[in-house]
Amino acid sequence: MKKILLALTIAMVLGVSCKSNYFDQEEYEEYVHLGFPVDSIDPAQDWTTVETAAATVSVSLGTGGSYTAEVYGDNPTTATAATLYGSEQVSDGASVTLNIPHPTSIGQFFVALKGSDGQILVKQATLSDDALTASFTSADSDWASQTATASRFTWRCCFEDAFPDAGDYDFNDLVLTLSCYRESEKCVCLTVSLDAIGSISTISAAARLVGIDATDVDSVTATSLFLQYPYSYMPISTSDATNGFQKSKSDEVVIPFFDDAHYAMSEGATASDGSIARGYVNTVGTTSDSKYSAYAVEAAPVAKTYRIWCKTAATAKSIGHATIDVFTITQYNGSYFETHCFPYKREETLCTWHDDSSSEVYADNYPWALNLPGYFKYPCEGIRISYYYNNVITGAYPVAFHSFGEWAEDHTKATDWYDHPSSNYVYQ
Repeated sequence: MKKILLALTIAMVLGVSCKSNYFDQEEYEEYVHLGFPVDSIDPAQDWTTVETAAATVSVSLGTGGSYTAEVYGDNPTTATAATLYGSEQVSDGASVTLNIPHPTSIGQFFVALKGSDGQILVKQATLSDDALTASFTSADSDWASQTATASRFTWRCCFEDAFPDAGDYDFNDLVLTLSCYRESEKCVCLTVSLDAIGSISTISAAARLVGIDATDVDSVTATSLFLQYPYSYMPISTSDATNGFQKSKSDEVVIPFFDDAHYAMSEGATASDGSIARGYVNTVGTTSDSKYSAYAVEAAPVAKTYRIWCKTAATAKSIGHATIDVFTITQYNGSYFETHCFPYKREETLCTWHDDSSSEVYADNYPWALNLPGYFKYPCEGIRISYYYNNVITGAYPVAFHSFGEWAEDHTKATDWYDHPSSNYVYQ
């Protein structure tokens, strides 16, 4: 019923032929407020859980050699596994700055300098004002072998499928995990894994390269693509791509992933009547309401790797977590709607459904998507990410002093909430 009511509420602002705007912003914001599981949102909340730091590494060994500067989350000479946040070539007598994405809860890093023989020097560095530094000189002689298996940093984009309606806020309607690194001077490698679909609606997805004009890129290639549904009318489509990418309304590069998540994840499987087989894929946990069990599907994630061939090294170096705007498109009330993670929530990349005078319909500061560290455990189907009213905390992230609800109400508190799930309510 609530979707019908909302459709009536916003119909006037969506209608192309309407001459007057009857949209009631206050009524809509109250509607969204009552639907959101946290009583009050911090006006300064920007929903950031992954930020980018500048890591400057200087080398003065007196050898004249070439090295690789790397930034890890653990000491690669003592740990068995370590997250690699970034790497860059550097020559003796020079310095290099790496823009490294990392969870906001991490402030200590290990900077490694690797020689051509694989031996490395390691120094610990502390984050300060979104920057860290490390200097390697001839006085450093503790070369050692690497013991850790390195895995590149990944981030997770978790979407609701209901925008502009209020959602159920389990943030599992579409779950994508991404990693990105510069493979060569002008080539950026972007890997996208389709992990979960907690919806039976049609959802398509793409990524806009923020600030990267179509003229800055030669092509986007992939060994294989996500399967596209041949009868889709979604604005995201490889058939509309030239040189492997589409253009945004402002001519930025848009990489189309898939036009229907279920079709892509099932590798084109269809039901007995020929329709797309839909269900709750990798979201129904043991504690979920039994009403979802009949539609539960378990499937291996499907991953694809895209190579972005840039015209200059400077363009390639500018592409990273902070400039990859992953978004979905869903249908509602006869229109197509984009859902973006912050800080790009209000972007309209391919679709336009309002004019400038009604841009406030996005509602103030409420999220329909979250950008999170790659290890984030998303809630099971039907389990809210958190519920926080009158100091009562429940949901998938309810740990006192480390809960999503406390963080939503005050961005300076519980900033490590995503590290403290309730094991009973997240999908394993």
